[in-house]
Amino acid sequence: MVLLLSSLSVSLAATLVVDPGDGSAYATIGDAVAAASSGDTLALSADTFAECVDLDGKDLSLVGSGVGATVLDGEGCETLVAATAGESLYAEALTLSAADGRCVAAESGSVELVDVTLTDCGLVDGLHGPAVHVVDGDLLLRDSVVEGSEPGWEGPLDWPGAIQVEDGTGTAVVTVEDSTLSTVEGHALSVDGAAEVVVRRSDFPGGSRTGAMVVSAVDIRLEDSEIHDHEWVGLFEDEGGIATLVSDDGLVRIEGCTVRRNGWSHKTGGGGAIRVSSASNVVVRDSVFDQNTAVASKYYGASGAGLAVRFVDAVWILDSVFSDNHGATSGGGAFVSAREQLVVAGTTFVENSTDVGSASASSFGGGLYVSGVGGTVLVHDSMLCDNGAEDIASALDVGTGPDEIFLTHDVIADNRTAVDAVRLKAPSTLLHSVVLGNDAGDAAIDTTKPIDIEHSVLAWTLDGAGVLVGASALSETDLSWSAWWDNEDGDVADDDLDPADFDGTVEADPGFTWYEVGVDCRDADFALTATSPLAGAGEGGVDMGLCAGRTDADGDCFVAGIDPDDGDPDVIPGDTPWSWPIEGTPCTPVAAEDDALCPWDGTGGPDTGSGDTGGGDSGGGDSGGGDDGGGDSGGGDDGGGDGGGVDSGGGDDGGVDSGGGDDGGVDSGGGDDGGVDSGGGDDGSTDGDGGVDSGGGDDGTGDEGTGDDGTGDDGDPDAGAKTGCSTAPAAAWLGWLILAMPLPRRR
Repeated sequence: MVLLLSSLSVSLAATLVVDPGDGSAYATIGDAVAAASSGDTLALSADTFAECVDLDGKDLSLVGSGVGATVLDGEGCETLVAATAGESLYAEALTLSAADGRCVAAESGSVELVDVTLTDCGLVDGLHGPAVHVVDGDLLLRDSVVEGSEPGWEGPLDWPGAIQVEDGTGTAVVTVEDSTLSTVEGHALSVDGAAEVVVRRSDFPGGSRTGAMVVSAVDIRLEDSEIHDHEWVGLFEDEGGIATLVSDDGLVRIEGCTVRRNGWSHKTGGGGAIRVSSASNVVVRDSVFDQNTAVASKYYGASGAGLAVRFVDAVWILDSVFSDNHGATSGGGAFVSAREQLVVAGTTFVENSTDVGSASASSFGGGLYVSGVGGTVLVHDSMLCDNGAEDIASALDVGTGPDEIFLTHDVIADNRTAVDAVRLKAPSTLLHSVVLGNDAGDAAIDTTKPIDIEHSVLAWTLDGAGVLVGASALSETDLSWSAWWDNEDGDVADDDLDPADFDGTVEADPGFTWYEVGVDCRDADFALTATSPLAGAGEGGVDMGLCAGRTDADGDCFVAGIDPDDGDPDVIPGDTPWSWPIEGTPCTPVAAEDDALCPWDGTGGPDTGSGDTGGGDSGGGDSGGGDDGGGDSGGGDDGGGDGGGVDSGGGDDGGVDSGGGDDGGVDSGGGDDGGVDSGGGDDGSTDGDGGVDSGGGDDGTGDEGTGDDGTGDDGDPDAGAKTGCSTAPAAAWLGWLILAMPLPRRR
């Protein structure tokens, strides 16, 4: 019966032609609306229609003859097209202009605008725009342009210029695809209280006193879009950023976006070209933050010129670039505050800075500033180079809060500040990293808590020591298997701590293929020469430095993250991103949508279960981490305890964060397909150069058992499968530590 009624409804829908020059057609849109029934289409001729249109309670489609050909001119109209009685509007292939009012107003219905240009929408009762105003309804904008509109002044956090959606029901879905949104003043997109907002492949060009968006929704996605050239002047403290994203304890994803040349200035605070708050999980991936500024006129400076994240549970910043961003007090590139966890991987911070320019405040963390993060901070396979801070921590500043900080396979070089390149206030591990050429004042690394420096190189520190350890942490600090060279004020600032007293210490020129202090470290080649004293000098005979256990096609050690063409040694690392997985790191919260993101399930270590009972369907999969299988009943006491059920990230959606879903526990040997301890990811590849362990993926073997062609992304079919990130013994216990951590759950 339902199918019959639906077919009857479709068959009854009619197309009404509106053409003033055709005596057999309707002369005006108003005449056609009066004659139409819900579901009908009004086909508009290539003419200019100077009339105000009210859909009169009917769901209608307005289809023109093309943008610029069919024009609805609403001069004198308070609203050009009104659908304020619960109607649904579909408009396509036309231009809307309303010099004296809104172009579109809708309430309790849906609005779809496809291949439409909305231009010069103007005053309404003494207030400006916005061009489109939707209340308690869905909005789709596709292949369209919104330009020339001005804002309705309703307060500093609600200044909509182009598009405004207000949803008191919390169910609206707002989608912007392949469109351009700009305003004369105000924010181009304003959404308040929606369930979901998705912006894809869209452009938000700016101007003086413009912002890209203010969005409040449960789930927010910005994908493959550009936000650029905005200049915003805030009026109140913590007002927001060029793009302010407020999530109702949901997921915020920023992927494939470019955020460039945006300027933020403020009386007392705020900041961030993109500012995110109140989310459960935040994922920033494959994105570029470049030449953004955030300044304040007095008291407290603006923070996080490129990205500012506050009041969230967990943050992942992956495969991204922060370059030439400049803030006032903290986080020239990025500022992050999270309750549970921060993972930064495959990301470059270069030429960012903080400079408050005021005697009433100090500046910290020129590249990345981390504050109030609980749980674990992991910075992996990343590059922090040539960043600056007026006062403290030019490259990285991590405040109190984390249980542990891991810096693994990182390059920290040529950063400059009055005091320290890296400041750490929690127990830390520096593993297989290089810390070189930093003009640091006190020390390249300054920590108030114990630090384990292992298989890493600290060399050529200018105006400072290699490391400064707080007096209370000296006895618990371990410098075994580390390399030191030519640090101006000594290897260690405290005479009571000497690297020579630890096993495996090397004090000699590291013998890199090429590195020069002060020259862009993205040009460097940190592979060890044949005569390097670090070759085979690590515990178990592995190399010290960045390259241990890592072989790649061009020999520059950058098998992941920062090498745009791993088959060409002449290509400079630093721009092109890589993809998950990272061996031994926590998973992202989006595994259900992309299983390749999460091959490690957080169940306490590798090989802790098998098949359907350990890490598969009942351990971290469909029933082990879901509503009826989480906790102690499915992934609990008999499926892995807290490490195998909800606390490992299973949550309400069946093990999303723990790598569950249909593929189960994955690295625990479980899942429907047998897990990935026999391989890695969908195609068996890891770190861009081959299969982890032996291949794997969806069917346990990957495409060929070792990645796409046996060599991963190296571009060298003759190179054979690679060994992953590291074969160092330290990597094993590091992986176990991180895997054992409870992962954040999406609520």
